[in-house]
Amino acid sequence: MAREAGERMQAISVLFLAGATIGLISLALPHSSQANTGALLLNIGAAYGGAAAAWLLRRRLPPWFAHVFAVSGTLVVTRAIYYSGDAASYYAIWYAWVALYAFYFFTRPRAVLHLAL
Repeated sequence: MAREAGERMQAISVLFLAGATIGLISLALPHSSQANTGALLLNIGAAYGGAAAAWLLRRRLPPWFAHVFAVSGTLVVTRAIYYSGDAASYYAIWYAWVALYAFYFFTRPRAVLHLAL
């Protein structure tokens, strides 16, 4: 069980790292003039921080803490969409990664709760 908990944290760490890096690249590319760049940079920093925390604490956190990171991922994506300044923000696709993570690592009822969120 401890190994599985460590794998959960490793996976969420990689997802946060990938999301933050893609977010950073998206700001270097043409994007909406309505985007709040400062807020998006804070979001990217939070995602990098989440990646580091999940990686460094992967063997110390209790298994249920993976749910905290999954909910945090949903909140980071929601915040990115809000501050993107685009009604059809491409950041919304990242919700799919949260759902895939939840259905891979959690029981079906718990994964459905993450999907509903």
